[in-house]
This record gives sequence, structure tokens and C-alpha cells, in this order.
Amino acid sequence: MTAKYKVSRAIEVDADPEVCYALLCDFEKYPAWFKYVRETKVLRSDEKGIPNKVMFLCDVVVGNIVNKRGFLVVNEYEYDHAKYKITYKVVDGIVKEAEGYYQFRRLMSGKCLAVFYIDINFGSPLPQKIINFMIEHLMDGVLAMIKSASEKLVKGAPL
Repeated sequence: MTAKYKVSRAIEVDADPEVCYALLCDFEKYPAWFKYVRETKVLRSDEKGIPNKVMFLCDVVVGNIVNKRGFLVVNEYEYDHAKYKITYKVVDGIVKEAEGYYQFRRLMSGKCLAVFYIDINFGSPLPQKIINFMIEHLMDGVLAMIKSASEKLVKGAPL
């Protein structure tokens, strides 16, 4: 029996969608702001030089413990520049099957809503405690890092 989970999380960011989207599309800079990502490598780009297959070497982080052994994830990407949306599909690495998207939506307040959606199959059922950890710490953590990095960029601060 496989365990498939569909989860969506969102956070308000005090930045324009363009800033958040550009941050997320610049894979080579992930190690500067994405604390789980140790290394990235663009494996393939389209004819315009836009990355559409990227390898990530990530650290395993549980609480304050970091496992530097790391794990590999390879994603393929599609972009909808007009909607500030980047869709991904895991094609290799530790995760059996996953796809989803990030989207940045302009709000009437002048901020943007950063949305992270994932449809993931771990290959076997997981205890609810693990699922809750992933949602609360990993997904919310990723959104918090996007928020922090985007707001730093708006202020002209380095990542």
C-alpha cells in the first residue's frame, strides 16, 4: 500500500510576486538562503537558458540535529511567468514520487501570498507524527525561508 499525501501551505510576504518568483527560479543561489540545500546543479536548460532540470544535495534536519550525509533530489520544472508559478516534478533521488508548485499571488494589501503545494508518495504509509512534522517544519520552514530571503532582497540586504 502506498501513502500519497496532498498538502498546501501559504504565507504572506512583504514583497512583490516578481521578487519571490525570481528568488525561487535562481537555483544556483539556493544554498545562500535555503538552509536545507547544500548544493545545486542545473542539469538541463531550455533553448533560452532557463533551467528545467535541477539536482539538489540536501541536508537532513530534524529539530536542531543536522545529518550532513545528505540526500539527493532531482526536479524537472515548468514555468508560468505570467502567474509567477513554478511547477516541479521529482524525477530522481530519495523521494519516490512527488510533484507540486510554488505560486506567488499579488494581494490587495501590496504584499504577496506565497503558496507551496505538494502531492507526494513516500512508497509506504507514514505515522501521522511524521506527516505533521513535515507539514509544520519542512513546508512552513521553506515558506518562512522564501519570506525572509525575499524581504531581505526588497530591503537591499544580502542573502
